Amino acid sequence: MRCANVLAVLLVITAWLSVAYYWDPTRIYVKRFKADNAYVYDEIRSEHSAADPGQFISITDVKSADEARIRLSQVIWGQPSPPLDLLPRIVRKNLLENRPGTDDCSALQHSGNETYLRLKCQLDRYEDWPHLAGVDELIVDAGPVYSASVAYFRPKTPNGILVVYQNGYASTYHHQYRNLERLIASGFTVAATNHTGYGDNRCPRDSKSAVWCAVGWARYDVPLPMRVHFSPLVATINYGIKESEFDHVTMIGLSAGGWITSVLAAVDQRIDFSYPVAGFMPPYLQREGETPPNQTYKPLFEAASMMDQFVLAADLPKRRQIQFFNRYDRCCYENTRALLYEPEVRKRVEGLGGGVFEVRIDETHARHKISRWALDTIVSDIVEHVGK
Repeated sequence: MRCANVLAVLLVITAWLSVAYYWDPTRIYVKRFKADNAYVYDEIRSEHSAADPGQFISITDVKSADEARIRLSQVIWGQPSPPLDLLPRIVRKNLLENRPGTDDCSALQHSGNETYLRLKCQLDRYEDWPHLAGVDELIVDAGPVYSASVAYFRPKTPNGILVVYQNGYASTYHHQYRNLERLIASGFTVAATNHTGYGDNRCPRDSKSAVWCAVGWARYDVPLPMRVHFSPLVATINYGIKESEFDHVTMIGLSAGGWITSVLAAVDQRIDFSYPVAGFMPPYLQREGETPPNQTYKPLFEAASMMDQFVLAADLPKRRQIQFFNRYDRCCYENTRALLYEPEVRKRVEGLGGGVFEVRIDETHARHKISRWALDTIVSDIVEHVGK
């Protein structure tokens, strides 16, 4: 009996220690304690604070902004503007009512690998959402033999705003189900998609489309390779506007999806508000290992620098870009470095007669994610500024 009591006490202690470790304030303390040096989370390196962010921005007026946007579009699509006539090739309506067969889900999802999760195999996650009217799937051709899948969540009480959500590396949008549900409960129509090579966008190695999936890993052996990232999103916006005549289009992206969000907001002015989260760092502020594969296509940054793209994302009076960085991020882009370029980008945006550019530092956790605080801030920002 005494052994059993001791074991019970040990289990309780272990449980409490586990909870304490995963509790966000505790994780922040642990991260700071384990940091190699003060520059990881707290102090700013002198070479970063001394650098002039303005030297990386070439946009000085509306003309140079328009020219930079045209160059970006030429690199992505080989034409001076996004393909506004591109629509999904296939639209599968009401998947919750018209369930696809799932007999092959075990083989498709490779149960040990969370990056292979498929929409038809994950519908149970969404069927009980009280504010969800239905889920559709959009299939978009982004190259001769490559197609991407977009999940299109329709709320019961739509508020006239489309939110495009782009996920990044190492997971799928299914892992963001709590955030997606929060957006839908607020009345947003949500179009969610995965990074190239993940979920329903996965290309088997022996398939013809495998070379297109490789674009996401810095192999650019196809014509106009950036189409794999941006064509599915443009087609989704085209479809949403055609179907529902949305009053506003907004975009949220996590990690590598944050970078995709920033670039698309730069090139497609229909995106009113954009919210990249933990997705990039201008090259002059990057530390070793902070350049993901999808950010290595030189022609894109020769067309317009990353800093120029920030300016383009907020270049009209009603446009807004708010960038979020997790100060204690376990992955990348930690610290408060991003605040160094915020004033210069904001000044350039104001010089164009544009809208709002801001950088927000999330200090509520020590993970690589969209926190509850960040999502609350995003939702509040959209609601507050629509129609202004």
